[in-house]
Amino acid sequence: MFVKLFKINKRKGDDYYLSEILVNASQIIYMSEDSSMASLMKEGKVNLGLHDATSFTRLRMKGNTSVEEITVVGDPTLIEHKIFNKSKKQLLRD
Repeated sequence: MFVKLFKINKRKGDDYYLSEILVNASQIIYMSEDSSMASLMKEGKVNLGLHDATSFTRLRMKGNTSVEEITVVGDPTLIEHKIFNKSKKQLLRD
């Protein structure tokens, strides 16, 4: 099951940008609030066009041979909500 999230990417220097990604929820090892990215936003060091009160989550993901950490937009509760709402199946009847 894949969940659509917005990942924070960094170019050379202090240039950040957003990209839309699909994350396989079964590969998430853990998630935690990324307060350092929120601090950078409030200080004006990261200009993504988002509201200053936006929160971020750091996801640790397992791959076949490696572990990767990414930062996504939204607090851990929101990310968890997206994962569990996506996993609910609904039967359609006549």
